[in-house]
Amino acid sequence: MLYIFILLLMLLSARAFALRLTKNGKTDVKIVAGRDATEPEKNAARELALYLKKISGADFRVSSKPSEGVNIFVGQTKAVKALVPKFDWDSLKRDGILIKTGAKYLILAGDRPRGTLYAVYTFLEEYLGVRFLTAEAETVPENRDITLPGNIKKVKKPDFFSREAYYKMNMANPRYAVKLKLNGHNNFIPEEWGGHCELIGFAHTFGRMLLRKEDYFEAHPEWYAEIDGKRVPTQPCLSNTEMLDQVAANVLRELDKRKDPQMISITQNDNESPCRCEKCRALVEKYGSESGILIHALNYIYDKVKDKYPDVLLETFAYQYTVPAPANIKPADNVIIRLCDIENNFVEPIEEKSKNKPYRVIKNCRIFPYADQQTVNGDFYKNLEAWGKTAKNLFIWNYTVNFNNYYIIHPNFHSLKPDVQTFRKHHACAVFEQGDCFNTAPAFNALKNYLLAHLLWDPDIDDDAVIRDFMRSYYGPCWKYLYEVICGCERLIRSRNVFLSTYMNDVSWMNTEEMIYFFRLFRLALDASEGVYRDRIENELFFFQTGWFTADEETKKAVAESGYLPISDEKEYVKAVFEHAKKTDNAFYSESRSIDISPYAPVIPFKKERGGFAVEAGDFILREEGTLSALRRDPKSSGGKAAVCLPSDGKRCMVRDLTHLVNELKEKGAPGIKLTAVCRLKKAGKGDDALQVELWDPFAGGTIFSRFVKASELSGDYCKIDLGERKIWQSRGCGLYLHSCGGAEVYIDKIIISKAK
Repeated sequence: MLYIFILLLMLLSARAFALRLTKNGKTDVKIVAGRDATEPEKNAARELALYLKKISGADFRVSSKPSEGVNIFVGQTKAVKALVPKFDWDSLKRDGILIKTGAKYLILAGDRPRGTLYAVYTFLEEYLGVRFLTAEAETVPENRDITLPGNIKKVKKPDFFSREAYYKMNMANPRYAVKLKLNGHNNFIPEEWGGHCELIGFAHTFGRMLLRKEDYFEAHPEWYAEIDGKRVPTQPCLSNTEMLDQVAANVLRELDKRKDPQMISITQNDNESPCRCEKCRALVEKYGSESGILIHALNYIYDKVKDKYPDVLLETFAYQYTVPAPANIKPADNVIIRLCDIENNFVEPIEEKSKNKPYRVIKNCRIFPYADQQTVNGDFYKNLEAWGKTAKNLFIWNYTVNFNNYYIIHPNFHSLKPDVQTFRKHHACAVFEQGDCFNTAPAFNALKNYLLAHLLWDPDIDDDAVIRDFMRSYYGPCWKYLYEVICGCERLIRSRNVFLSTYMNDVSWMNTEEMIYFFRLFRLALDASEGVYRDRIENELFFFQTGWFTADEETKKAVAESGYLPISDEKEYVKAVFEHAKKTDNAFYSESRSIDISPYAPVIPFKKERGGFAVEAGDFILREEGTLSALRRDPKSSGGKAAVCLPSDGKRCMVRDLTHLVNELKEKGAPGIKLTAVCRLKKAGKGDDALQVELWDPFAGGTIFSRFVKASELSGDYCKIDLGERKIWQSRGCGLYLHSCGGAEVYIDKIIISKAK
């Protein structure tokens, strides 16, 4: 009896202290962002008012002064600190949040600069049921009477100070990244929305920013790798202290450009050819691995930088041949190691797969030649343990995507949570999740991006509940059919113990009957859906069908005859996907083409130019329009418009497919192609390099041509720049890419492609 009395007393007490924010769609509650609130905190207050109105219909006023009634205090202001005088605000470093209710107040605050924004979005999600599904899709429940418990006190500090899911929707929509509490380098979040963790240079910086061969190789070949007795610019010679002094000077130069630098990348180039000179080999032997000599070099550079920039982190890779942890040397305190698991088998969680059960490698699956196929996960896990003990700062580069074919399903959804927990277990303080930066929503990208963001904020969430909640909200009443697609694919690939690589060309781990089963599930979902839900399901189906497109002829025929495919003719399918990709902000044929579709691809005409053809300003596909690129009126250009490479950190700004044109020139007997740029300089950057023009063909080895155009070659008026020539080849997927360099802004009138003489 006493127990029941106490329970009733507790319930009545909690009810007595309930905090009412709205009643019947009206409110007299004020949102308070004090005069000492920062701009991100003021934006957080405005966002809160916006969503509270969407939920309840009530107008919430944002003020710098509280009322005598109930107030919602937003930000780490003096007024908030007075309400909770004993709270340790330093405990929220970095990006932590506080959500607290009192008798007449709600506090939503966090670490500066962005924690308060995270507090507001967490409050909207966890207490009011809002879901930020994608940049364009969210669910906001209706509730005209909002009442909160009077005993809320939520304090959350994320485990990782830098959290990035490398997906296009985050990169192209920084405000959406904030809602998902992502803050990584490629999120490009403006300071008024909390900023982001900039990693200067990002990756492979020896070749791009710190020791470019164009700047130093001719005068100092000894600074570069010695291979078979010759000096080649594949990697630096890390035992050469004169070279390290120059790199340190270049690091300081880059840091000096920033107002408040946090991290800078000092990282190996993306190849497997380190220096083999006698001095380098001696240091490798001394430290027991290639990573040892790299740490030796980073510690040397750190000694040159630390006096001026004591708090900046110097980031370097443990990648491919540098993954094994060293012996007899430790990274300096401000050296952060980014450990990359690109060689791994992702069919199961890394820790589970480290037990090295035998697996089956399917056809068209790339396995790294220097990795032992049966022990790769076990070897990686041992190195993860070793780096966790050796490095004070550990950064993880985890791969959640299939580079060879972005459009077929990559069934690793339920492996993501245990992997993030494994990284935390071994003391990682930052995580970069390598996703699909080219496409918005094939292969369940939207789901995977959403799930990863929530895991990086809280690795202990119920991942399956998050998956089901997302799919229910995003795909509508028929979501269970698609849930069975992803779970069924996971079951198949795990039961067959397939090596799930980051380089898979097809879904040959799936037999004909199973493929028909999955298409039947899609058909059932489509037939029972309508509106936006049907559009989203159809989008997934279009790209899921790429697996059918890559299958053998017997499988193709049987699946086509099942009646479940929306389009069972190969040519018609590819044409439909082209149109669908353009409509849905995907890049089926213009970025990182995964399969040879050239026999089916529609030919996009080129304007004839004297001696060749022209890619005009309006012909380019603009990437992240408004952020990386733009199409602007320009009376100086020949067509009245210019394609503009906006200032970026070497990112691809625009692209044009050249596959048919290259093959046409080859058929006409051209020995090679010549490229000429017609461009002008609108704004100079911080270095002389202003524009990079690149030919990229995944079937011919990646980058097959590259030329930097210098600001000193350009003026404010259009001029022709001879970019050079490239020997002709049979193309299966060539793209012409343009990059801005050093913060320069370059206007492009056209790129001329002609026969080489």
